[in-house]
This record gives sequence, structure tokens and C-alpha cells, in this order.
Amino acid sequence: QLGKTGTPASSGAGASGALPSWLPWVGVVVVAGLAGGVGAAAGATGMLGAPLAPIPASASGVIAGHVSGLDCPGGAEVASLEPGSRVLAMERSEDSAYVSVRNPNQLGSTVWLPINLVIVDAGQPAVDTLAVGGCPVVETVVAGAPAPVGPAPAPAPGPGPAPDPDPVPAPDTTPPLISVGSFAPQPVYGSAASGLCDAVAYVTVTATDDIGISGVSGSSGFPGASVSLSSSSGSDYVFAFSAPFAGNQPNQVVSVTFTATDSSGNSASAPRTLVLRSSYNCLG
Repeated sequence: QLGKTGTPASSGAGASGALPSWLPWVGVVVVAGLAGGVGAAAGATGMLGAPLAPIPASASGVIAGHVSGLDCPGGAEVASLEPGSRVLAMERSEDSAYVSVRNPNQLGSTVWLPINLVIVDAGQPAVDTLAVGGCPVVETVVAGAPAPVGPAPAPAPGPGPAPDPDPVPAPDTTPPLISVGSFAPQPVYGSAASGLCDAVAYVTVTATDDIGISGVSGSSGFPGASVSLSSSSGSDYVFAFSAPFAGNQPNQVVSVTFTATDSSGNSASAPRTLVLRSSYNCLG
């Protein structure tokens, strides 16, 4: 939820980054001059004594997942933003379901994003302090009928044949590309050995798609195993594996499956194994 910070706790793809935030800077212009022997100055309240307009609230944050930027709340897609992109929130929709941010791909423009996909930095203003914005309102003005002058004009000729309809684009059925590196360190011990031996193993999953990746997840059938997203950068997603494996038992070869899904709903999976030792082998 916008206005709070945190790290995604799901096994799906999130986003984080350390790119610098935008900070609004406001300058105060002081003008002094002489005219006809009479001095005039502009104080900190504004030019020639006019008060400055209040500075609208804004908040810096990061995008938590792949998302389409809209031209207004619930409007048309105008940009595609990647997970981990840094943004500056400027306005919110009246129902607080969307937030307007500077487009990181074209800073001179803004796009609207679902509010739950923007994680605000610690110490930044809450969403309810942002100005309310939305789609521009277009007013239709109906002019009165003009007075008839002279004979009525001849009726316009009828329309010609309708143009051929635009071809319907073929649906996207191509799954994303996914590759999985090797777990490290190996072997890894049961989670009871945490702090004494390596109880967490990490692996990098790379997922790409010509339309866009909407999420990457990992799972294992080993009892009690945890496969969670640790970090992400661009098309690389780092996952952490741990499992409760106590007792003096022989090593286990554990299989973990990773799945990438694109924005059209197509998915692709890839497996990877690692060696798990019981925590007894570390503690005994």
C-alpha cells in the first residue's frame, strides 16, 4: 500500500532498487531595484510581495513489479515500466486506487499506476497528502442553429464504401525464456544450523520476454522448504532456499522449479537441484 515501505513477502517477482530519488527543489527569487529614486524589493514571500504558491506534496518510491503506465486512472496504456524503477509520485486518483508518477523512461511526462504496485520510501509523504488528479474533462458545447440565409443547400452526397477493417493482431502465444544458474553455497544445511553453518542457498534466475515479464516464482516439493525472492535487477531474479532438515540423515538432492510468466499469461518453467544436509551434520 502506498504510504508504507516494505519488502515483498511473496514467492513471486518483486522489485527493489537503489537508484536515487527525485527531490523537489524550490528556489526563492529576490529582486531588488531602483525606479525613480524609490527602492522596491521582493521578499521571501514572492516577487514584489506576492505570496508564493504552496508546494504540492510528492513522494519518491519504487515499482514493485512489471506494470503498464496509463494516460489517466483506468485509461489507455502509454508506457511499459520495469520492476525496480524509481519514480516520483505527484498525484492520486479521487478513489486513491491510482497514483500519478513521473515516467522514468521520459521524465517530461507522467503516467498513472495502480497504487498497490508503488512502494513509497521511508520518510516520504503519505498518499492522502498528494493532490487529487485524474482524466481531463472534455466539455461539449452545442451551438444554436444558425438562421437560414437564402435557399437550403443541396444535400451532401452519401458516404462511399466503408474501408476494410483493420486486421486483428494475432494473440501472443510465445512463452518467455527462462534460465536458472547454480545454487550457492552447496551443500546447504537444515535451517536449525543457521548461524553455525550455511543454512540458506541462493540462485539467480534470468527471465525475458518480447512483451514483458509479469512475474517469476519458485517452488519445491521438499517438506517445509521455503523458496523466496531475495532481490531482482532487470531480468535477473535472485531466490533464497532453506528447509528444516534435522536428525542424522543422509544427504538429500532437492529439486526446485522456477516459473516465469509474461503479461499475456504465457509461462515457462525450469528446474534446478541442490544438495541438502541435515542440521545434525553441522551441530553434531
